[in-house]
Amino acid sequence: MLTLLSEQSKSATETANSIITNTAGGVGLGGWIGITFAVGIILFLIGGVLGLLLSKRNFEKQLKENPPINEKMVRAMFSQMGRKASEKQIKSVMRSVKNAK
Repeated sequence: MLTLLSEQSKSATETANSIITNTAGGVGLGGWIGITFAVGIILFLIGGVLGLLLSKRNFEKQLKENPPINEKMVRAMFSQMGRKASEKQIKSVMRSVKNAK
């Protein structure tokens, strides 16, 4: 009877030791792996959203500073065609370019 009790005691002690060594902060190894993956996925998504917003802002800033076409360019195109453009024609071309976006 005494040997049976001591074997159960050793078994309980080994189980307790294995539980202590396989957990940290009450979370097992599988839990830490899951937490690590979850945090990684969340950070990846946050980085993607921030990257999208920053690149969009930068792109809009570049378009504002360097528009794809302006009135000066329209005048140059008309003069290359050998025509003198009126202000009405230039405004019409600019309006059509703006509406085409």
